[in-house]
Amino acid sequence: VDYFKQYNDIYGHLKGDICLEKVSAVLKRYTRRARDAVVRYGGEEFIMLLPNTGLSGTREIANQILTDIYQLEIAHKHSPFERVTLSAGAVSIQNIKRYPLNDVIEQADINLYDAKLKGKNKVVTG
Repeated sequence: VDYFKQYNDIYGHLKGDICLEKVSAVLKRYTRRARDAVVRYGGEEFIMLLPNTGLSGTREIANQILTDIYQLEIAHKHSPFERVTLSAGAVSIQNIKRYPLNDVIEQADINLYDAKLKGKNKVVTG
């Protein structure tokens, strides 16, 4: 969640928790298949697992999620977007058994950092 520390500082931790619940609800709408999953990973970060989705499908879903989060219209006066937004770092791999999970998470984190550097409210895939 972009600018989440500032969100908590301005609106308080209770509203921050409510914000995260709303974001989580959007993410969960995209975990439709039995092996899809979304989990909270750290303070304001989430991990989604979408097996057998592919890079273009992952990018499409991530962009739709960003749109859905934006359309929640959760006010955030210290964001240049004036509402809560999300940045996403996505990774697509063909055979999870060949890659240590930590390496996959690290690459997603690198992509997330790149999305934030590019202005936030973006998806970077790789």
